[in-house]
Amino acid sequence: MDIVKESLSRSYLFAGIKSDDLELLAKEFKLREFNLGDVLINESDEGEAIYLIADGSVRVEVQSSDLKGSEEIARLKQYD
Repeated sequence: MDIVKESLSRSYLFAGIKSDDLELLAKEFKLREFNLGDVLINESDEGEAIYLIADGSVRVEVQSSDLKGSEEIARLKQYD
């Protein structure tokens, strides 16, 4: 099974969608790879894409209240 379709089928966001429909949806996704430390989006960016984690995890951080760094508010994992 294609990694995009498999990830979609295992994600709670797309639960219950028929296999044929997942196949069509998967064609609209673009597989991207990121390295440790890469910034995917910034807090002030407008949303232009949806990200589904096929493998690994992602830290969600916001600017700390003292403006001297960032603090982790969530950690997303595979299929989130």
